Amino acid sequence: RYEDFVQKPEESLNSIHSFLELNSSKQDYPIRSDVNSTYLAKWDHDRRSFIKGRLLKRHALNTAKLEGIRLLGYQHDNGSVSKEAPNLNELACLAL
Repeated sequence: RYEDFVQKPEESLNSIHSFLELNSSKQDYPIRSDVNSTYLAKWDHDRRSFIKGRLLKRHALNTAKLEGIRLLGYQHDNGSVSKEAPNLNELACLAL
């Protein structure tokens, strides 16, 4: 397992060499045990940024939708939509 390898790299490599019937060799470079945690921290940050971006986009779309409902002369209250007289000045500005 990866976790075993980063905790005890020499033991893991010796086991692999033994299984492959190869002579053990000296490890030339250090095995970093923090790579997985660094990756997971970056993944978590990216995931949170993605979700935050999606929520902000959804909020902007809902705001635009409600503004469109209002400009067409409707009012949105507690999940229901009621009709009111449209503001013709605002509609005229949209047409320009």
